[in-house]
Amino acid sequence: MAETHHFSSIVTPDITAIPEQDWHAVFPSIAESYGFFKTLDETLTGQFKPWYIMLYENSIPVCLAPCFIMEYPLDTTLEGKPKELLCWIQKKLNKNFTLKMLLCGCQAAEGRLGLSDMRRADIASALLHEMEALARKEKASLVAFKDFPDDYGPFFQTLSKRGLHKMESYPSVELHLPFTSFEEYFATLSKATRKDLRRKFQKVDALPKVSFDVAHSLKGALLDEAYPLYLNTLDKSDVQFERLSKEFFQCISDNLPKETVYFLWKLDGKLVAFDLCLIHNGILVDEYIGMDYSVALQYHLYYVTFRDMVRWCIANNVRVYESGALNYDPKRRLDFQFVPENIYLKHLNPFINPLFAPVCLLLKPDNFDPILKEIKHGKPAKKSSSGLTLKLLFLILMTDILESVGEIFFKQGVTATGFSNVTLHNALAFLVKLSATPALWFGVLTYILNFVLWMAVLSRVDLSIAFPIGNATYIIIPFLSMLILHEKVSLLRWAGIACIIIGAALITRSAHSKDVAS
Repeated sequence: MAETHHFSSIVTPDITAIPEQDWHAVFPSIAESYGFFKTLDETLTGQFKPWYIMLYENSIPVCLAPCFIMEYPLDTTLEGKPKELLCWIQKKLNKNFTLKMLLCGCQAAEGRLGLSDMRRADIASALLHEMEALARKEKASLVAFKDFPDDYGPFFQTLSKRGLHKMESYPSVELHLPFTSFEEYFATLSKATRKDLRRKFQKVDALPKVSFDVAHSLKGALLDEAYPLYLNTLDKSDVQFERLSKEFFQCISDNLPKETVYFLWKLDGKLVAFDLCLIHNGILVDEYIGMDYSVALQYHLYYVTFRDMVRWCIANNVRVYESGALNYDPKRRLDFQFVPENIYLKHLNPFINPLFAPVCLLLKPDNFDPILKEIKHGKPAKKSSSGLTLKLLFLILMTDILESVGEIFFKQGVTATGFSNVTLHNALAFLVKLSATPALWFGVLTYILNFVLWMAVLSRVDLSIAFPIGNATYIIIPFLSMLILHEKVSLLRWAGIACIIIGAALITRSAHSKDVAS
């Protein structure tokens, strides 16, 4: 047991090294607690490396932080054109871009901490100190707190002074059920939603019946049927984090026998849908679903399974139905409430860490999900025109400026080495000297920021429009070369630059015409 300030600590990859009574002394009373993490550790081997940090004060537990190490794919939280571009680059280079991270929270659920007092700054500081030390030991460059609800605001206010950046994450959702029947709940929905659901249910009721059953474990042939359905649903999602093993669905009921419930739907004796849920203190947490998509659309399985589960919840005194992120449009129509969640992160390099401030703004989920944007701003999200606005034009010009400044830094770095001619014989010596020049690293940081801004541009503008305008570097670089490097630019070069300006203007005009026409 190590000492952290006036706290003692246990830092271990083995959950059984944390006394279970100490865990429950501080951790929230929820379904996704000790048994849930134990199941993840036993079945998600290879995807994550678990760690647990327990802080004691005078032998009394005051903080428990479940953590894990992972190689985080940089395209995980991207959607649309930025994700497509990054995937294309990775495919061309035959390389996946990842970032080794230490994350506090849960691999497969929203983040939770065990805290005796959320407002104590010394506990927060001691935990971050332990996380940073562990990250360095594991050679991870970034520490983060994953998907924490706003309830933890006071705790993270302290850590924001220690360099943590706040980034909005995908919200979870919950549906309160103070009803005596499904019909009573149904009557609270909007007229349009009721009409649509009534039509769907009437169509399904005229088809061969889909049977509904409930079980507390999934084993044998039934598990063999269910697991491919889970993979079907997972592979349809654009945003993926964890991929559960087949063993998870068996072990969860062993470790949480009272909390685990499987909802099962069969058609002609064949499993066509299942839903793994955990129930604790009158709250049902919808964890994982699997569907047979060859019949899902015809039978409107999403809404049929939802109807059966709500009826079961009401009949069994379950008053809150919690569900995870994504697929927000039907959840909004069904009157789920959106629960904001946040990620807090810090790069251990003090020079790189400030760059994460603009990254957090650009990677907000509502930048990619129109439903979240509509909910956040309280008005319907306009259909993307893939054209230009003044704001987007300014953003493109900012990428041009950053790229141009980066090129100037690179040129200054090369000049500072003293090499006038680089060959195969002196290349190694050149690279050694170049890596020691501050200008090179300023150029690299500028290019990183430029990349982030360019991803934001491509999420909103057609590449055929953004790319030609992005070539304004042909104009900016000559000006900077004259002002900073004192290079001479001939009249012939300026004539070529004028042609580029005319071309960019024509493209901008065509984008404006496209927006007007749409």
